[in-house]
Amino acid sequence: MNCKRIKTQLSYYIDDECAQEVKDVISRHIHECDRCVRELKSLELIKATLKELPVVEPSADYFSSFNNKLSAISGNKKVVYPLFRIRLLHYAVAAMILLVAGLFLFNRTSYTRHCPEITYVKGKVVISQPNAPLRVAFVHKCLKAGQTIATSSYAKIDFELFDRCKIALKENTKLHIEQMYEENQQFIMACKLEEGTILADVAKRKKSSNFQIITDSVKVSVIGTKFMVEAVPGQTGENVSVAVLDGKVKVCQEIVKNEINQTEQYIIEENQKMIFLSDGTTKLQNGLSDDDFRKLYDVYNIGRRDLEIKSHSPSTKSLPFRSDSMNK
Repeated sequence: MNCKRIKTQLSYYIDDECAQEVKDVISRHIHECDRCVRELKSLELIKATLKELPVVEPSADYFSSFNNKLSAISGNKKVVYPLFRIRLLHYAVAAMILLVAGLFLFNRTSYTRHCPEITYVKGKVVISQPNAPLRVAFVHKCLKAGQTIATSSYAKIDFELFDRCKIALKENTKLHIEQMYEENQQFIMACKLEEGTILADVAKRKKSSNFQIITDSVKVSVIGTKFMVEAVPGQTGENVSVAVLDGKVKVCQEIVKNEINQTEQYIIEENQKMIFLSDGTTKLQNGLSDDDFRKLYDVYNIGRRDLEIKSHSPSTKSLPFRSDSMNK
């Protein structure tokens, strides 16, 4: 099935009204197609929104007053039959529900277009900001600059800006969103990783756009790549590692030489990992280890964890290529 036919079946898929063979086809397709995943989530949101709308009950004199008004307009005293009244009421209520749902989705879409939205939460994840109480993270909540997201043990969180970037925070991670704005097609987002592990999939954008992960010792700048940054506190300071699955990143490291502050720049490319030790030294690893590769591959699951995929085998289209695999 192509995307056009898949979309005609998504409503039946959500309501569990299609045949098992069709379910399997749709499950495999949405595991590979981001566009259909977004369409599925939109339909699920509409269904959830309609369920939350209150049931509208007509007033006691609704039918009599409606009949009088209709007779006054038409100049005819014919009786409006009860069946017609009931159907007309149903149509009016349905139209009102669709209108409210449409306005809700329009406002939500226009708002979330410029801020990351949480798409998955597991375990205890809290969000804090100055002069505000701690809040528990939940799906569909939007994040903004000035907030800090912290995950506990065995917890994780995904958030994404669909046409910009997808981010996953692993357990025991603390991330502060320092700045985030979009103006004149320029997108800027800078996050401070205080501890833990962050995975990011950043779409290829114009040179005017920028995405940064900052730690106490390095600044990772990237446009269009899949990468991972880990910050691990040590006895003498923070050790940071940057691993790249696809694309490349630029890392700036502040060091002190001869009592003079200097900035060293490094380019880390696909299937490479660089470790920045707290004493200022670096180690470059050509070829990702199996453990790093497994961690990085999880970036493909961002935005899909809440889908019940019956076929768990990865698609050949989305399976990344390891440049060092020929040597193993």
